[in-house]
Amino acid sequence: RETEEKSLQWFLDTVIVSDIRAVIDSGAGYLAFSLIAQSIELLGALLDENDFEFYEKGLPEARFSKGITELFRPINAKYAQYNKADSEYYLWENLRCGMAHILRPKSRILFTGRSEASRSVWKHLEEVNVDGTTCLLMVIEDFHDDLREACRRAINKIPKKTHAKLKQG
Repeated sequence: RETEEKSLQWFLDTVIVSDIRAVIDSGAGYLAFSLIAQSIELLGALLDENDFEFYEKGLPEARFSKGITELFRPINAKYAQYNKADSEYYLWENLRCGMAHILRPKSRILFTGRSEASRSVWKHLEEVNVDGTTCLLMVIEDFHDDLREACRRAINKIPKKTHAKLKQG
């Protein structure tokens, strides 16, 4: 890609939506779960008033939570159910931290693709029984569809925000 400065809209459309879709289409859907989890944190960062580089304890979790609450929950209310620290499948801890730190989900989160889910008649964010164990099922194509919509929602919210970080290339 050229080195010229790109817009936030370009970044979300190209890097977050299209490039992650390319990872999925290449057959690396498992890795895409990690990329989407990191993208949720970025989307939350777009909505707060801190610089991207600013760090304080608890801020990454707050950003992830904001991304889920403000952008994903309106798409599918089940995200809110798993965006609570007392949830057995708390997405911050079990999805984001698991994938960021050990490249595997914690707890009983189960990853699959749409074709496998449809054979089992399972749906994204459904609690399913696998060999006597209840797991939260995440379907990569559905998760990506929700990410694409969350990016659209973020762009629509950004004109109301004035933080200088939103003007950075």
